[in-house]
Amino acid sequence: MNNLQPVFMKLEKVPCLVVGGGKIALQKIHQLIDSKAMVTVVSPKISESIHSLPVTAVNRCYQTGDLDGIRLVIAATDNNKVNRQVYLDSQKNSIPVNVVDQPE
Repeated sequence: MNNLQPVFMKLEKVPCLVVGGGKIALQKIHQLIDSKAMVTVVSPKISESIHSLPVTAVNRCYQTGDLDGIRLVIAATDNNKVNRQVYLDSQKNSIPVNVVDQPE
């Protein structure tokens, strides 16, 4: 039995955070931009493809304070420990979060 439910959200002008700066993050960032979200990307390494987009790019490791004012979070790193921390911090702050390719 699947206990997951797809959810649609209106994201126009909504501050969203993507943690990760690679290919998987790029796909999610494009979706957020298409939804007219205000996107911040945090990662120690951010691809040039992401830097060329209308996002706020922060070249450093994720910090809990990055969630301040954020309404949706996407954890899109290849580091399970970082993704888990982003998930736990988001849950603690009642912010919807998607951990890419790790639905549990």
